[in-house]
Amino acid sequence: MVWSTINIWSQCFVNCLAIGVLTSCAMGCDSGTPQATAPKPETPAAAATPATPAKADAAKGKPKAEVLGGDTFDFGSTEVGQQFEHVFEIKNVGTADLTLEKGPPSCSTCTSFEVDKLLLKPNEIAKATVKWHVKSENLEFRQYAPVKTNDPDQAEVKMHVKGKIVKRIVLEPVGQWSFGDLAEGQSKEFVGTLTSAVSDKFELESVTSTSPKLKFTSTPMSAEKLAELKVKKGYNIKAELSADVPVGQFSDTVTVKVLTPEPISLKVDAVAKRSGPLQIFGPGWHEERMQLALSAFDPKEPLVSRLFMYTRGVPDELKIVKVDCPDNRFTFELKPDTKFKGQAGDHRRYELFVKVAPSNREAVYTALKPLRVEIETNQDKVKQIKLKITCQAIP
Repeated sequence: MVWSTINIWSQCFVNCLAIGVLTSCAMGCDSGTPQATAPKPETPAAAATPATPAKADAAKGKPKAEVLGGDTFDFGSTEVGQQFEHVFEIKNVGTADLTLEKGPPSCSTCTSFEVDKLLLKPNEIAKATVKWHVKSENLEFRQYAPVKTNDPDQAEVKMHVKGKIVKRIVLEPVGQWSFGDLAEGQSKEFVGTLTSAVSDKFELESVTSTSPKLKFTSTPMSAEKLAELKVKKGYNIKAELSADVPVGQFSDTVTVKVLTPEPISLKVDAVAKRSGPLQIFGPGWHEERMQLALSAFDPKEPLVSRLFMYTRGVPDELKIVKVDCPDNRFTFELKPDTKFKGQAGDHRRYELFVKVAPSNREAVYTALKPLRVEIETNQDKVKQIKLKITCQAIP
C-alpha cells in the first residue's frame, strides 16, 4: 500500500514537470499543503486585418485628369508663316492631388507649350498654353503637347492642334486646264477657279494668254458657292477656245494676275487637241500629248517603231514633204497600210515608221524636254503634223 502511494506520487510529479507547474494530483495525492493554481496562458492580441487595395484607394483618394472641352483644337485653314497659340485647361476631377510633368512636344522646331501649375488639388485647373509655327504647306497638319500625370488610369495627357496649311491664293485645276478633244468647227469652254480659304483681301486683276484663240471672262463667286467650297473669297474664270484652232495639239500658258494687296502672278497650261481629219495611234503613243514614248534601247543598235495614221475626208494619198527634226539620227517614213480593208475613197490608213540610226552617242529625251518634230505633208487639211518623242538610249 505504501509502495503504491509512492508510485502514484512519482507519476503525478513527472506529469506536473511536463507542463512546468506543480499541481496537486487529482487521484487522491494530497500533501496537506494548499494547491497552487496554474496561471492561464495569455491570449495573444488579434492581428490587424490588412486593408484591401480598393479600400485603401477609397481611404486616401484618387487623382483624375480631364482636359476641359476636349483634347483637340482645330484651327481650320491657314497659310505658311503664321504663328498661333491655344490654351487648354486640365482639371483634377479626382479626390487626391494630381501631379503634372511636361513631356517633349511632337515637333520640337514648330511646337512648344507651358503649363502654369504642376500640382492640382481636387477641382483645381491648370492652363497649358500651346504655341505652333507653320513652316510648310501640309493639308494634314497635326502636332501634340504631352503631359505626364499620376492619374492611375491615364499616365499621359496629349493636347492636339490640327488644321490645313494651304496657299493664300489657289488657282484650280492645278497644273493644267484641258479642253479635251475639239469637234470640227465648234468652240469649247472650260471653267477654272481662283479662291482663298485664308483671306478675303485680294482682287483678280487680269487673265491673259499669248494665243488669240483663247478668251476669258471672270465673275465673283456667290455666297452659296463660297460656302460650298469652304473658302472666304473666290472667282469663276471661264476660258473659251475658238472654233478655228488648227488640227493637232493646242497648248498655251494662262497667266492670272492677283492683287493681295501686293501683285502676284499664277500660271497654268491650257491644252486641247483637234483631231480633224487625222488620228494617230499605236504602241507608246499618247494622243492627248501628241507624244511617242520609245522604250529604253541601245543607241549603238538601230531601232524602228511603228505608228498608225488614219485620215478621213482627205481623198488624195498623204505623203511627207518635209521633216524638221533637231536630231538627224531620227527619220520618218509614211506608207499606205495595205492591210486596211477600208482603204478606199477618203478613208485611209497609213503606217508611220520612226527610225533611229545607230550611234555611239546617247539619246535622252524626257517628258520635260522631248524631241520636237514637225512633219509637213502634201495635203492642206493636214498640212503640218507636230509630235514629240521621249526616249532613253545610253551606250
